[in-house]
Amino acid sequence: MRLSPIAISSFHLLALAVRAAPSAKHTINPLVARLVTIDSSCEGKVEEVLSDAYAIAEVAQNIKSSDFAFTNYFLPGDFIEEFDKTKTFPIDPQHVLDTKMVPNMFKSILAGGRKGRKFTAKCPSLVEYPSCSRSFARTLALAQSVPIMYFCPSFFTSSETKAKISDKTFVDSRLTLKKRWCKAPPHNLRDFITGAHTVLHEMTHLAFIFSYALELTVSDLPETALNAIRGATDINKMRDERDPTKTYGQLGSHPRQARILKDRWTSFLSRANQIRLKQSPSPAAAVTKTANNDADEPRALEGRTEVTEGSLIVQAKNANKGLMVFRDPPPLGATNNAESYAAAATEYRYRWWHA
Repeated sequence: MRLSPIAISSFHLLALAVRAAPSAKHTINPLVARLVTIDSSCEGKVEEVLSDAYAIAEVAQNIKSSDFAFTNYFLPGDFIEEFDKTKTFPIDPQHVLDTKMVPNMFKSILAGGRKGRKFTAKCPSLVEYPSCSRSFARTLALAQSVPIMYFCPSFFTSSETKAKISDKTFVDSRLTLKKRWCKAPPHNLRDFITGAHTVLHEMTHLAFIFSYALELTVSDLPETALNAIRGATDINKMRDERDPTKTYGQLGSHPRQARILKDRWTSFLSRANQIRLKQSPSPAAAVTKTANNDADEPRALEGRTEVTEGSLIVQAKNANKGLMVFRDPPPLGATNNAESYAAAATEYRYRWWHA
């Protein structure tokens, strides 16, 4: 995503699940009342899922670059280069340090952005909001209005997102399987997803949340630039840079798309990194090499050791000219993909299962 002169409006798809009225035993996080205005149409339906979302964010703000939950979706290396902060710039690895942006996103969610701003939760009918017929929910964020998160009617029928954190309580393995919430380890991410996962995904779409996270991450951004920033976007409808006939949405679930996005960036940038390491073996001059899980990482071309001119992204494109599938960078930086944050937060919430 690039900065736009004026953030006019944005709509983002969101899968949410309907909540029954909060249990009397469930304590609602005070941040819900402080940061969310719940419309009468949503009363008794969304308090608990919002509370769960803030609970996960409180844990996820402590995520580290060494955590699996981080490296599955974001780049742990440092690819940052100097750039003109007064002009439009892409939110990609050459401008935004993932290791700072990710925890700062959750800190921004918990703070309600720079000014503790509220968003409104509404649960309209299809008659009241016809756009709900094409999605589980939508977010409307106009530049000069209160942002609204619409929980659509189909929110009530999603088996995956209707789950609460309280449903994901692990119990003693000696108990019968019927008393356990999921199958025995190893687990996959789907076993841990709750409605809070998609609420966190949606929160990153809010411009005032994203803007403050970026402000905490990139120093000296002018106010005009911060005011022009929109929220995180979604990779699923974007073109697959390795196969223009397809989109990322055809590569699997939203969390899988987020993992592929990260692996694609690692593969793409590693080519320029290999060249730099050959040219400048000094650690001070070399770009930090990141871990890569992508089996089809391009190999260095024999005899090519020169460093091409321009930014790291340009260098990588030049270095990958002979390798068609790696010629273009991914269409979106991981730090600008909403699902990357939600998936990392969910994994980190249940991080002990990686042990």
